[in-house]
Amino acid sequence: MRLLFLIAFCIACGSKEKLAPQADDLEILRSYYEDNLAKLKGIPSKTDCDGLLWAGLAKAGGVELDLDAFQSDSGELHRRPSKDCYETGDSRSSVSNDMIVGWAWGVYYSKDAKALEKFLQFAEDNKMIVGKPKNGVGEVLVKPNVQGLLGRLSYHLKLGSRPYGGIRLPYQESNKDYVKHIQTLMIALDGELSDKMPELDIKLVCKYAKEDKDDYLMAAVCSVYNGGITDAINLLIEEPEPPSYVRGDQKERYRLAHWLFTANYLLNQGD
Repeated sequence: MRLLFLIAFCIACGSKEKLAPQADDLEILRSYYEDNLAKLKGIPSKTDCDGLLWAGLAKAGGVELDLDAFQSDSGELHRRPSKDCYETGDSRSSVSNDMIVGWAWGVYYSKDAKALEKFLQFAEDNKMIVGKPKNGVGEVLVKPNVQGLLGRLSYHLKLGSRPYGGIRLPYQESNKDYVKHIQTLMIALDGELSDKMPELDIKLVCKYAKEDKDDYLMAAVCSVYNGGITDAINLLIEEPEPPSYVRGDQKERYRLAHWLFTANYLLNQGD
């Protein structure tokens, strides 16, 4: 009953539509984008256990890479192509909700309905427990808002509606950098799957952007709904130091993936 109330609450709240960027701004950004795109080839990292997140974002940023390398024939997703992060002790789980969100962006960009169907079938067959460990502390359970997002992506890719596609709970504000990052990615992807966005979601992203004035991803997503796209593009072109959540064994390649993803997100608003 409480879940239904929260869903109804979020749907009933105010919503915002996208604002169109100026063609001149996009033309300037495109030249920088093409230069940076030439600097990143293939999967950003095949060894890091955050590899799937950044591979998905790089794919959505226009980088040519094999995202299927992270997925087993069963549909299960893994943190890196060797599919052994949990077994080697390099991570406490074989996959995570963060990784799934990054992968979902890659699936959306490439319109890979087959990969999405394989994963959703695997998740549904396993009651949304999608990795190791399978029970107890650290259990890899797809979170409600991630379920809802994937359900809406399924509908968008013409795979049909899913019973969990209507889940859309209010996001809880966080002071953790990686949580802000993933929430922003989820809100942005939801905006690509629907004509309007809950005003509460946009307010949250804009608050995050205000707290970190150099975070060009959050500035970009906020600007698409609240205005200031020219300022967001200028910030992106300035290329400030990447946010603290851009880290790992291939930080420079992750920085490029993050930049390309944000630039391509803005460029696609002009289509």
